[in-house]
Amino acid sequence: MATANVYESIKHVARLNIASDRYSRFLTPALSSQVALTGYTAADLDTLHDKGYIFGRTFAGYPGVYWSSSKTCTVSTNDYYLIERNRAMYKVIDVARTTATALAKLG
Repeated sequence: MATANVYESIKHVARLNIASDRYSRFLTPALSSQVALTGYTAADLDTLHDKGYIFGRTFAGYPGVYWSSSKTCTVSTNDYYLIERNRAMYKVIDVARTTATALAKLG
């Protein structure tokens, strides 16, 4: 997530590969059941996605592993529904706070 701009989705395929040979992380995507994603049907993964779960997965034509989504545990009408929305809003809040502090120092 740190390599993405605040407004970018963490699921950006081809740009935000989470697999790491260096740290041996996310090389074979699996769920907490320790069953590789290849052990699940597309319908199973679609069900998890529709329920808002985020997990590492592969995409045809793209080497590596990418996040399946960027949803949060809120309803789709909520401003905080996606991680990138949260990050952008917190960035705006930070800029506003910094500006207010600087203006207060000016008197």
